[in-house]
Amino acid sequence: MKSSNKRNRVVFGIDEGLPSRVAASILRNQDFDLLALHLYCDLAKLGEDPATYPSAMSASNLPVIEKYCESLGIPLKCIDVTEEVLAKVYTPFWIATLTGRRFAGSAAFARDILFPHLDSVAVNRGAEALATGHFAKRIPELYRYPEVAFDQCRTLARLAAPILAKLSLPVGDVSVEMLMRLAREIGATEKEGGPFTAEHETAALTALRAGRGVWDWTDAQLANERVQDRAAGDYFKPGPLAGDERFAVGHHRGIPFFQVGSRSPEHAGYYVKEIVPQSRTLIVADEAAMMVDTLFVHDLLWSEARAVGIPHTRRVSVEKERPNSRQSAIGPERVGARILEYPGRFAELHLDRPLFGIGPSDVLVFFEESRVLGSALVAEGRKLGHAEMAIEKQGSPA
Repeated sequence: MKSSNKRNRVVFGIDEGLPSRVAASILRNQDFDLLALHLYCDLAKLGEDPATYPSAMSASNLPVIEKYCESLGIPLKCIDVTEEVLAKVYTPFWIATLTGRRFAGSAAFARDILFPHLDSVAVNRGAEALATGHFAKRIPELYRYPEVAFDQCRTLARLAAPILAKLSLPVGDVSVEMLMRLAREIGATEKEGGPFTAEHETAALTALRAGRGVWDWTDAQLANERVQDRAAGDYFKPGPLAGDERFAVGHHRGIPFFQVGSRSPEHAGYYVKEIVPQSRTLIVADEAAMMVDTLFVHDLLWSEARAVGIPHTRRVSVEKERPNSRQSAIGPERVGARILEYPGRFAELHLDRPLFGIGPSDVLVFFEESRVLGSALVAEGRKLGHAEMAIEKQGSPA
C-alpha cells in the first residue's frame, strides 16, 4: 500500500498489545485515513467466571486502547463479540477438548470473527485495506516473520486469499529490537530501568506475549469442578489404556487431559496414538508406531488465488502445529512433501520422512522456504511406506 494525495482508508484491528499499538502508530505516521476496530469479550455479563475459560478469553483492557487511539487522533469502533466467540471458537474448542482433538482457536478467531468484522467495516466505510499487528510479512505474498519465536503466519495461513490480498502487516518489516524502540518512543512501554537493551526488551516482549492468543487449558482449569460440570458425558471420568492389540495396560484420569502425542500416564516411552471417546479409552503405542508418512487432509486453503478442481501435484514443505503443554515435548518439525490436490479442497500428502504424533484436526501449513503457500486440516495420518504411496502407483508427475 502506498500513500497518495488521496488518503488511503484503512481499517485496523487493534488490541492493547505492544505490536498492535506500534503498528497503529506506523500507519498513522504514513498518513493513512485510519479507523481502529477493537473486538472484545465480556464473559462477566453472562455471569461466567473467566478463570474457568482458556486464557485467550481474558477481558480486554479497553481504557488503554481508548487512551492510545485518542493520543493518535484516530477514531475507535468497539464491537462486543462475546456471543460470537462462544459460538464459533469456544464451543468447537470445548468439543475438541472433550474428545481429545486439537482445535486452532487463534486461527478460528482470525478467520471466523476478526477478519469478517474488519472486512465488513471496511466495505461500509469504503476502505481499501485491512491491517493488524500480527508478526508476519506481506511482500505481497504472506511470509514468515524473520524471528520465528514471534511469528504468527500460522494464524494468517487459515485466511482465504481474497482477505489476504487486502491485508497490510506494518510490524512485519520491523525487527523486534526496533519494535521495542518504537514502543518506547510512543510511550507504549515503560522508559524507566536504564538504557535500551535489546536482549532485555525482547525478553520483556516475550513475557508480555506469553499466553496471548493461545487457546489451551491448564491442568488446574481442567480439574476445576465448574469446568467439568460443563461436560455432558463421561469425558472426565477415568478410563482404560490399551495397546494396539486392545489389551488393558493401565488407566488414565480423563480424556480432556490428553491428545494424540501426549505421553502415556503409566508407561515410559509410550504415547497416545488414538482416542476413543465412546469407551473413554486411550490407545497407546511406542514412538516408532507414532510416526506417519502419509496424510489425508481437508479444508485445503491456498494463500494465492488459483484455479481449483483439477487434480495435480506440487512440492511443498510441511510444518505441523506446535504441540501445547499437554502433549509430548517433541517439537514441531518441517519436512518436504509431495501433495496431490483433489476437487473439494481435499488432498493427499506424502512426506519425505515420517513425522511424530499427527492426529485428526491438526493444522498443517505449507511453505516454500519462508513463503506461506497455504494450509489444511488433518483428517487421518498413516504409515504406508514409500513403496505403497498412492501417488507413485498413479504415476502422477512430480
